[in-house]
Amino acid sequence: MKIPKKLRMFGDDYKVDRGKLIEGGAFDLWGHTLKVPKKDNGEVLMHELIESILTQYSIRHHPPEVGMEYMFVMNHTQMDLLAKVLVQIIKDNKLNFITPKEHENTNQKTRRGSRPVRRKSNKQRRKTK
Repeated sequence: MKIPKKLRMFGDDYKVDRGKLIEGGAFDLWGHTLKVPKKDNGEVLMHELIESILTQYSIRHHPPEVGMEYMFVMNHTQMDLLAKVLVQIIKDNKLNFITPKEHENTNQKTRRGSRPVRRKSNKQRRKTK
C-alpha cells in the first residue's frame, strides 16, 4: 500500500510521519500527526486511523483496572459511525490498499489451478487468420 504523506480527517489535514525508529504506531489528534513505521504495509496505518476515529468520537475508555491499555466499547450506532467516517477518510484521501502489482495478480484469469491464461495479442490473432 502506498501510504500518503498527509491525510484529510475530521475536516483537517494530518501529517503522516514515517520514521525509521517508530515502532508500532501513534497518533496525536491535537498535533495533527499520525506516526507509522517506515516499513508499514498499511496495517499500522489502518490501526491508527481506527483508533483516532474512536478517540475523536469519545468511544475510547481508560478504566483503571486495565492499566495503560485503552478499551473500546461500541454499540451498533457507534459501529455505523466508525464505518461511515472510515469510508469518508478513504474516499477523501483516495487511499488504495492494493498496489498495482497486487491488482494485476488478482485480475489474471486462471484455469487448471493457478496457471494464468495466456491470451493471444491482436497481432498473433491476425497471423492465424
